Amino acid sequence: QVDAPAGLQAQLRPYQLAGLAWMQFLREYEFAGILADDMGLGKTIQLLSLIASCLETESSMDPVLVVAPVALLA
Repeated sequence: QVDAPAGLQAQLRPYQLAGLAWMQFLREYEFAGILADDMGLGKTIQLLSLIASCLETESSMDPVLVVAPVALLA
């Protein structure tokens, strides 16, 4: 179980927090993984939450590329 990053200006649903916890587990143990589910369940916000969590806890981080639908930019 993990908490959403303090700087995140969004409310994560329980299944999104579970996805965030899973991605943090993968990162901690240097495993690779794919987050995939039905469309519209919040994969983008889960990834942005992971990046925000890493920025809060690490002094430096490699660059990150996020590919997201254009509809999220509006």
